[in-house]
Amino acid sequence: MRRQVDAILINRNHATFLIGSFIGATGSWVQAVALGWLAFQLGESGFVLGLVGFARMLPLLILAFPAGALGDRVSRRSMLQVSSIGGVLASAPLAIAVWLDVASIPLIVGLALANGIFDAMGWPVWSVFIRDLVGPERLRAAIAINSARFNLTRVLGPSVGGLILAAYGPAVCFTIAAIMLSGVFISILLLQLPPRPKVVAGPWLPAMAEGLRYAFGDPFVRRMMVITGGLGIFGQPYQHLLPAYASVGFGAGPEGLGLMMTAVGVGAIVGAALTGTRVVQRHSIDLIVWLPLCVTGALVLFGFAPLLGVAGWPVAVASLIAIGLFSIAHMSISNATLQLSVREDLVGRVMGLYTVVQAGVMPLGSLALGALVDAAGLTVTFVVGAAGTGLAAILFGRALLSGTVRPRDGVAEGARAGTSGR
Repeated sequence: MRRQVDAILINRNHATFLIGSFIGATGSWVQAVALGWLAFQLGESGFVLGLVGFARMLPLLILAFPAGALGDRVSRRSMLQVSSIGGVLASAPLAIAVWLDVASIPLIVGLALANGIFDAMGWPVWSVFIRDLVGPERLRAAIAINSARFNLTRVLGPSVGGLILAAYGPAVCFTIAAIMLSGVFISILLLQLPPRPKVVAGPWLPAMAEGLRYAFGDPFVRRMMVITGGLGIFGQPYQHLLPAYASVGFGAGPEGLGLMMTAVGVGAIVGAALTGTRVVQRHSIDLIVWLPLCVTGALVLFGFAPLLGVAGWPVAVASLIAIGLFSIAHMSISNATLQLSVREDLVGRVMGLYTVVQAGVMPLGSLALGALVDAAGLTVTFVVGAAGTGLAAILFGRALLSGTVRPRDGVAEGARAGTSGR
């Protein structure tokens, strides 16, 4: 038992960051449940939900790559501190507005945009910072553990958020969330890290151009980016449409929404746990392609579930479990594989670009699919999202499955190191 605990915690710094991240992410999901429900109640439109998702994720599209480049130059610890405390300061006004009964769609969109700006500073360097805490030899294990941690909060957060929302309303949810979001900032203050060696960096724009040339000049990295981008723009926006799906598709209230988000979390925990196993790591390249195709099938089932009436409810929940499992497994595998494949001096820039294609493109999909819900309904919307996800995987994954395109020699060595460290 002690060995299992040590394997999860890895070291003191990682354990501290893990606990703070758990508290902060739980608060974020409590806020997400209340925010989606409040936005839908105020706007009564799938487009409004898509707009809120668009505002929250748009900064990632614009700022994640420059932030990743910044992470190659300055302290990643400082960047995460600013990102985490900024998220708290951007969330607190929403709690105050709801208490004063002055919340509105423009205010929600504006604060979602502010939260997105701070996310854009922290997300590109998050997994690279974990590498700083544990070293490259434990990176795959640490990413799997942190994915499981994040998705455990995806189970607990929506469940707790749904109960609080139903019992006390959104104001209490937002207040609790704002307090819990400070967990990441506090944990970073407690870390004991040696000073990062001073980085001698060239001019800003040429450095960013070098990162782009590297990412798109490597056939393996380029294909992996496009496959992940297809999942990000077509597959992942389903998260922002769940309030409309619960309310319109099944006539469910906050408890139903919380159950749906919990189902995603349950699947995601299983997916994250599986990515830490040796058998998955041995087949990681093939799974980068196959997992988005599995998401495609699950999205189609999810889209047709409301047409089955009451009998469709278990189909919807099972589909969400599958979507959570396949999508998180893909993200965890691709994240670790990518970090282990790039030069140390370029890892921040490449991971910044990866954040763009994984999450930054999501607002484009959220806005388009949110409008499609109003125009064509839930079923058509999810079938379209599934088609886009699957098409990207098929077109750009064939070369990976056939072995025509494989990682450079360096990634194979990194992958072996990550596996042996397990």
